[in-house]
Amino acid sequence: MSLVKVTNLSFTYPNQSHPALKNISLTVPKNSYVTIIGENGSGKSTLARIIGAISLPQNGQVSIDNLLLDKAHLNAIRAKIGMVFQNPDSQFVGSTVEDDVAFGLENHCFSPEEMNEIITKYLKLVGMNDYRFRTPESLSGGQKQRVAIASALAYRPKLLIFDEATSMLDPQGRQEISKLIQNLKLRQLATIISVTHNLSEALVSDYVYILNHGEIQGRGTPTEIFANQELITKNHLKLPFTLELIQQLKKAGFPFENEQLSTTELVQYLWTLNSTT
Repeated sequence: MSLVKVTNLSFTYPNQSHPALKNISLTVPKNSYVTIIGENGSGKSTLARIIGAISLPQNGQVSIDNLLLDKAHLNAIRAKIGMVFQNPDSQFVGSTVEDDVAFGLENHCFSPEEMNEIITKYLKLVGMNDYRFRTPESLSGGQKQRVAIASALAYRPKLLIFDEATSMLDPQGRQEISKLIQNLKLRQLATIISVTHNLSEALVSDYVYILNHGEIQGRGTPTEIFANQELITKNHLKLPFTLELIQQLKKAGFPFENEQLSTTELVQYLWTLNSTT
């Protein structure tokens, strides 16, 4: 069953002659993890803003949890969605980590007793409970994104959208947030849409959409998408390092039943293979 359904969506920014989105149609099943990939200017973030109910459709339709995205349903839909954006500094609204998570709960009228329990639960989930009384200035970019995720999860949204949430982080921060998103997927706490230029994140998702010049150029499972070298090249994308290395190892005669391996899993596989030969 679909949580998100987009039908023939088009969108043009004011004073622009070319549309940012052209006749987009897609579905996002409940409890799935969907990545939307593409180069800069492809329309990814515009699509995320519309699905996230920040902007309304100009042409076509978007429905979230069987509610049509329009002015009449805007508040009801926004209550079902959590978003984590690109810049971790711009999302911090509280003077401490605890205050930041509490902010959204206060807006949703949770009682103080409920708030304390929820704040503890989700700060523990993202590994930030020990930083509960820290100020934003004392946190790294990755830690701020963890707090942003806890804040988004705290009021239990049905849909969680990551809009280039790892693009401004250092490699360690990107790896930490990517692992956390995978953990959220396994726990099925929300349906996840991740807009990203990091194709390694797409490897562990359920479905992948490729956008280019505001149009969907490809859709399918990660295996289907990354097996299509012509599609990857045509859309100016670069295979994740592990997948590129696996393909080179396959050409050299190494056997691989599963090509969707993380760097750690690939190292473990090669170590195991070496120890048995």
